[in-house]
Amino acid sequence: MAAFFDLGQIAALGAILYLAMDIAIHLGILRHLRDDVGARPWIPWTAIALDVAVLVPFVLLKAQSDPFTLVVTAVVALVIVVAQWFTVRHRSDEDARQDEHEEH
Repeated sequence: MAAFFDLGQIAALGAILYLAMDIAIHLGILRHLRDDVGARPWIPWTAIALDVAVLVPFVLLKAQSDPFTLVVTAVVALVIVVAQWFTVRHRSDEDARQDEHEEH
């Protein structure tokens, strides 16, 4: 990336992806792991609110000053989501086949 983008664009991409990932992790804790980890719901919700409070204005500013970085960030995010979806689906299929073989 360093060959094609300046450091400001790379930093913006990293910041946006990090904040989005942080929001996703906190939502995952609330949705799937709250009881397992003993999470108090107000803590992840506070983190999500703070992430959104930083992310939204940052994205709005970037949309005005450097929309190309937002397009690249969206493409990178889409590639990550598709790769994660494929990996989880593929792993689930393998787990099902392995369970089937263990039963026989």
